[in-house]
Amino acid sequence: MSPPPVVVIVSSLAAAGPVRKGREPHREGEPSYPVSWYGKSKRAGELVAEKYAGELPITIVRPPIILGEWDKDGLEMFKPIARTGVHLVPGYRRKYYSVVYAGDLAELLVTAAERAERLPKPDGSTDKGQGYYYAAFDECPSYGELGKLMGKALGRRTLVIPVAPPVVWTVALLGELTAHLRRRPVVFHLDKAREALAGSWMCSAQKAREQLGFSTPKTLLERLEQTVKWYRREKWL
Repeated sequence: MSPPPVVVIVSSLAAAGPVRKGREPHREGEPSYPVSWYGKSKRAGELVAEKYAGELPITIVRPPIILGEWDKDGLEMFKPIARTGVHLVPGYRRKYYSVVYAGDLAELLVTAAERAERLPKPDGSTDKGQGYYYAAFDECPSYGELGKLMGKALGRRTLVIPVAPPVVWTVALLGELTAHLRRRPVVFHLDKAREALAGSWMCSAQKAREQLGFSTPKTLLERLEQTVKWYRREKWL
């Protein structure tokens, strides 16, 4: 009888929730406190996977913000900067973010399928982080700094403008109503507002580096420049 297939689940940093202590990034095995319905659904999926760990070899990867070629969600972050040179930051508190390049993440997923830790059997290891991995650049820019890096990649000077939380919630509610009326998804809605105002979203890829050789051979700015070139070549920007 052939062995069962390896299952690699792409979850999200949203399943862990924002960092809770200063600026220390999340590490595998820490308690999860998702704040959005998206994050809660991702965490629920992880818990179901843990129940099947005795039957299947399963690994879970939690990426943060993903940027790179073909990514339409990331494109929506570039568009307003490309058009107006303005980058809006939700709230007045400085919040820091982990980012991963799509190509680097894809390589990690392949490696994870080949030789990563697997989730322990339900009655097995007490290591809560076994079988889990984060993937990210070492750099953790604030959301404003990320906007300026995007502007630099676009060749535009960028004005960073903080947006008051009540305005953020109002825009999110309007987005929700628009999505309901048009029956089409929108980029910014109430669940996104919950995440945007919750705090910093950072994770450490140290475990993936040490165990799986995960690497980010280019800087975040270099990857943003590479992504912009692709968007322009494909007429997305």
